[in-house]
Amino acid sequence: MVIWGYGHIGHLLEGLLTPFGAEVSGIRSSTPDLQRDGLLSRADWVVLLLPSTPDTRGIVNAELLGRLKPGAWLANAGRGNLIVTDDLLAALDSGHLGGAALDVTDPEPLPEGHPLWAQKNVIITPHIASTTTDLVARGASLTRDFLLTMQQGQEPEGRVLDGQKY
Repeated sequence: MVIWGYGHIGHLLEGLLTPFGAEVSGIRSSTPDLQRDGLLSRADWVVLLLPSTPDTRGIVNAELLGRLKPGAWLANAGRGNLIVTDDLLAALDSGHLGGAALDVTDPEPLPEGHPLWAQKNVIITPHIASTTTDLVARGASLTRDFLLTMQQGQEPEGRVLDGQKY
C-alpha cells in the first residue's frame, strides 16, 4: 500500500494498517518523481491524502493511472479534484484499475445519475473520512491559534480568501 500524502494523517493511517500485515510506503511532496512512480507502479492500493493545491489538482490523470499496477485500487480521502474523474472512469471501464474507494469526488456532491454511481467496483462514502475522536479538540486548537495570530496583527498560516490560500 502506498499512502500519497504522508503527513500526520498518513502516519496515523499507517499505524492502523501495519498490525494487519500491510506493507506501507509513504509519498511526500519531497519524494523524487522517479521514486514516487516506482512506488505507485508496485502498489496494490494507493491512498490519496493530498490537499488541493495548484500542484495537486488533477494529479491523478490518465497518464498516472496507466502507470499503476494492473488491478490496483485507488482510495481518495484527500480532495475530489486530485483525480480527473473522466480518466478514472476510463481506467475502471478498461479493467486496468481494480476499483476505487472515494470519500471525496469531483464534482462534490456527486449528482444523481453520475456514471460513478453505476460502477460495480467503486465504493462511495459521504465525505466522512476526516471524522476522528480528536476532531473537536483539534478544531478548537486550530481556531484558537488562528484567532490569537489575528489578534496579534499577524497573517494566519493557511488563511483562505476568495478561494486563494495565503
